[in-house]
Amino acid sequence: MKFKEIAKSKLKKDDYLWRYIDLHKLLDIASDKNLYFNRLDQYNDPFEGITRKLIVQRHIAKISTITNPKITKEFADAQNMRNKRTLENYEIQSQIQRETQFVNCWINSTRESNAMWNLYSNKDSIAMKARAYDLVSYFKTNIEIQPLLHPTFEFICGSVTYCKLNPIDLSEKVILPKYSAFKKDVSYDYEKEFRLLIATPKNVAKKNPKFIRLNITQSLFNLMDIVCHPEMPDWKFRNIESICSKFKLPKPIKSKVEILK
Repeated sequence: MKFKEIAKSKLKKDDYLWRYIDLHKLLDIASDKNLYFNRLDQYNDPFEGITRKLIVQRHIAKISTITNPKITKEFADAQNMRNKRTLENYEIQSQIQRETQFVNCWINSTRESNAMWNLYSNKDSIAMKARAYDLVSYFKTNIEIQPLLHPTFEFICGSVTYCKLNPIDLSEKVILPKYSAFKKDVSYDYEKEFRLLIATPKNVAKKNPKFIRLNITQSLFNLMDIVCHPEMPDWKFRNIESICSKFKLPKPIKSKVEILK
């Protein structure tokens, strides 16, 4: 599997990546030593993983369907048939694009985020925090030296670019990365998302599972801090300490966010 980092996402050494997860997900990662990469058609964003070009073609086909009685029937029928073929092609191609891209998502932030705690976790949850440069370096080293099962797959990491997709803004001028997994609608820009992507060849789309598990080593956990939810009571924090000790994870730390009790 080849490693790539999209040029636009070069990280600074003082950037941090966060992954907000519940306790069950922590136990799963710690016990199985796997990271899960979810296939993009498992998300509810209708344009997740689909190229902007394809979204534009779909939009134009939808708005150019001819119902004007002043247009000759022959012309209208021909145009509508072209639009129909465009929409059918969109369904086929968009599904291929979504079925061949798998992501593991992180938040790029120097500080904890109350919004992310509230959106992606509960009071029993934790956040995995790692220096971004170290995390990317870990994957680069491990992807390149380990003989993995899928040499045709690609491992790409990079920041998400946010643009106006839903609804599409045809006048917007935006430069997007090659891989469509690294763009999302601007309504998600509060996430400041950084993604790890596994891209598979198009000819295996229908054979792909709903997720891919990537083996990780103890050295990855050694790069991390385990930060506990700001509202986690002390007795639960002690339980997290026991769990981390059992699985040889870093000693957890309490959130620095103050909550009015």
